Amino acid sequence: MIRVELLAHTNVDPYELAQHAAGTCYQAKMPEFGQGKQDVKGRLFEKGHHTPLEHWSATFAIEGIAVSDVTFGLHLAHPFYNTDQRSGRFCGEMFDDPDYGALDFINQTWNRQPSLFLIG
Repeated sequence: MIRVELLAHTNVDPYELAQHAAGTCYQAKMPEFGQGKQDVKGRLFEKGHHTPLEHWSATFAIEGIAVSDVTFGLHLAHPFYNTDQRSGRFCGEMFDDPDYGALDFINQTWNRQPSLFLIG
């Protein structure tokens, strides 16, 4: 079973944060937070100025999913996604009692439709 836990996140409205970041780019003086008047969709997103949208963040702990699924899923979907994975070399005890049911399922899936897992 996959388990996802939100550990931390930016504690302000992401829209206001984007407005503030954009105001920093377009105003001579540092804007006061919460006083942004930028049209985020029209002046930023649709014009291709996406960096002000990258300031909001969230940190999750995800268990029960293969590292490759995270790598090929989230990394490709979000260019600024950062990850740290548990190391198989340094956390070998996690392999001491494998879930043989899950391993059988993976093997059966591979054997039934290996083309699903081909990249390129």
